[in-house]
Amino acid sequence: MTILMKLVYLYEDLIRWLVSLCPAPDKFAQTYAGLAIWLGAALLMKKPLRHWHPLGVVIVAECLNECIDYLAHGGWMWRDTRADMIATWFWPVVIFAAIRVRPKLRG
Repeated sequence: MTILMKLVYLYEDLIRWLVSLCPAPDKFAQTYAGLAIWLGAALLMKKPLRHWHPLGVVIVAECLNECIDYLAHGGWMWRDTRADMIATWFWPVVIFAAIRVRPKLRG
């Protein structure tokens, strides 16, 4: 087994453990992760939430997560992949859009 695959399986084990700590289905864990990554990226980058860089980090992080899932499971599980992406990106995108639109609505 290559070092890459060892890291993939280690990551998968860590994610399974984190999801097991959540009282709800894994899509809630995806939602929490998306919000945490978005807020964490904004803090680390010292950018406001209305800036696109923190949102870009969430998008890239979820894409990488799905690539790791692909490696771990030997292929795409499209139904699960789409659901994970929607769950991870939904609230950061909605809040980002609301923050960006709000000043325009206030005139």
